[in-house]
Amino acid sequence: MTPSERAPLTGACALALAAAMALPVYSGETLAGILALFVVLMCVSWPRLLELPSRTGSAIIMALAGLGSLALALIFGTTGLTSKLVIVIAVSLFLSFAHEMLRRERSRLTLSISGTASGALIATLTVIWLKCWSLASTNGPATVGFLLAMTMGLALGTLFLALPLPAPARVSGAITLGALTSGFLGWALHYPPSIIAMSTLAGAVLCTAALFVFFLLSRVIGASDPRRSLAVAIAPIALTGILALLFLEVALSYVPADLGLTVIPTA
Repeated sequence: MTPSERAPLTGACALALAAAMALPVYSGETLAGILALFVVLMCVSWPRLLELPSRTGSAIIMALAGLGSLALALIFGTTGLTSKLVIVIAVSLFLSFAHEMLRRERSRLTLSISGTASGALIATLTVIWLKCWSLASTNGPATVGFLLAMTMGLALGTLFLALPLPAPARVSGAITLGALTSGFLGWALHYPPSIIAMSTLAGAVLCTAALFVFFLLSRVIGASDPRRSLAVAIAPIALTGILALLFLEVALSYVPADLGLTVIPTA
């Protein structure tokens, strides 16, 4: 598969997140289910994409990290989730080394450790989108709208990559469309200029980060295979959740309440 053929799947992943957030009921549960699906697909395709020597073991570690993080968020809530994720990442790193010690043949040792650890990290950070939703829904509809504006900008920006245009035009067009989409939605929701500007910037930054990951993984030889390319399509969306959370917390921390967003202490 070429980057243009993978782009619709990347955009569809972001659209799925936005659709779950927009549901009137059971948004959190639906979002958690979508994120769990992302983790499972990553576990299946990531070891194949990097051609890791022990694919089953690597997939199990990734699943424990990703699904375990989601379970922690659902059982104990997202308050203090960041500190819990640090522990999950540390445990997954330990398991990556233990996994190599249990292998009888330790060929391509560095590739196996780094590939397993990075895959577990991506799977773990997927849960950040659930943290974003929890924080936004707690603060009210205005904050949910801000999160939706960012997510829709990310979705339409990555979908733009599917157009049959030269690479520079696709990249610049994707970032521009992401920024304009987020900014327009902020305007449509009647946010003040400061929030519209922040939404526009968030759309551009999220699209830029997603494109970096997308094109970096597209250079891997195994990315041409449709099954392996699932990881290439999902990883950019999984990783940009941390940036969405950053913009959300900045808005809630430094924007006065009379500018359109409810301000409460963030955990």
